[in-house]
Amino acid sequence: MTRRRALAVFGAAVLLLLALNAFVYSLYRSELHAVAATLDDRLTALGRTAARWLGTSNDRGPLEALVTENRLEDAYIIDGSLARVLVGVRTPAGRLNLLRVDQDRLANAADGAFSVGAGYSVANARVEAAYFPLANGRVLALEAGAEFHAPEAGLRTTYLTAVALSVLAAAVFALGLVLALRALERARIAHGRAERLAAVGQMAAMVAHEVRNPLGILRATVELAREVLPAAPDIERY
Repeated sequence: MTRRRALAVFGAAVLLLLALNAFVYSLYRSELHAVAATLDDRLTALGRTAARWLGTSNDRGPLEALVTENRLEDAYIIDGSLARVLVGVRTPAGRLNLLRVDQDRLANAADGAFSVGAGYSVANARVEAAYFPLANGRVLALEAGAEFHAPEAGLRTTYLTAVALSVLAAAVFALGLVLALRALERARIAHGRAERLAAVGQMAAMVAHEVRNPLGILRATVELAREVLPAAPDIERY
């Protein structure tokens, strides 16, 4: 595999991974929207049911059960002047903190129109607020925080884990591809070195063969001379 081909394979793998992540993200956004809508519907159902239960009562017991059983942040009843808290689970009775509530939605709830929407943020934690009309102009306020929205957080964690695993898989694939390219490069160098050594060996064998032939002739001539010289006694005179 050449370097160019390896880069082409890696590029194709990256494009496939990006396409897969885009598809997963679209599914995640769709599921997140569905879960958020389901939680809003649940909070709406809780508020409307609790409003029917409470009627004209300011009993704290039902509010505590509502908060505990449904993992809400708080539940409290605001009087008709929309300035005081009559009773609450975590919010004490007394003057209402107007920075904590949406006054327009609160006024609409006092007029008979319930609403569910964004409330406020505490330490980067989103709190959703819902307002429901009660008798005598009072308003039931429900606040849903991190525990109530745990399904959204769980879905987000699952998505981020999937993305992290895909990135890790891409990194492992890239590392494996780099190591494979290095191994191929080392093998190519070793193969070239072996070919050069084989060529040198062949050349040395040819040279040795070409040198050995004249040496053989010379040796044969010397041996022949040794056999001929003793048979010629007059050779010493020459």
